Amino acid sequence: MIEIDENIIGLWFASIPNGDLMAALSRRANGNLEINYRFRYYRDEKVWDKDKKNWYRVVLKGHDEEHVLTTMRAMFMMTQVRNGADPLGYYELLRGSMTPKEFAEELQKSHFAHVQNLSMEEAKKQGFI
Repeated sequence: MIEIDENIIGLWFASIPNGDLMAALSRRANGNLEINYRFRYYRDEKVWDKDKKNWYRVVLKGHDEEHVLTTMRAMFMMTQVRNGADPLGYYELLRGSMTPKEFAEELQKSHFAHVQNLSMEEAKKQGFI
């Protein structure tokens, strides 16, 4: 799951055949960097459908944020290029000096974000996480 809190550094999105890839980079309390990402495979054209999602987490033992940002950009751009110039395309949002709330508001403006405010319990109940 991707959490938008004080630890989030950036978020990426790219289209893949019949789905998409999204990832977020965060800094853990111990200073390590963490990447949470998921592949989504569309079942149909409906927005709030039960698409298949595979979630993954990687913890990086190091603090070279710039190197990781460069790698994330390259990975997502290559994913997009390899899969064609889909109109949904490549997206990057870096938090910088934004508050988590401002970051979430900016993300909601993106072409792929369909926002639904749910409690953790309700999100689990509906199968989103």
